[in-house]
Amino acid sequence: MPCERTILRRAKDDHFAAATDCYNRAARIDPYKPSTWIENGQLCVARGELNKASDNFKIVLDTDPNSVPALVAKGNNAFVGSQ
Repeated sequence: MPCERTILRRAKDDHFAAATDCYNRAARIDPYKPSTWIENGQLCVARGELNKASDNFKIVLDTDPNSVPALVAKGNNAFVGSQ
């Protein structure tokens, strides 16, 4: 029988996968909505996928270089990457 830590890790991974799927579907529905890309990027940061997160923030910043939420998220990503 798996230990509690293993069960919790699997549940967490399942939730991340479900959230990623939702953001991917949202991006297909409206690829021009910045919050979809920013939030998906933040999810990538939480998973430790910093390059993927950066790609998501870049999508927003290529369209709107002054997007404060994207700039803050990009800065957070850089900070997490420096740890």
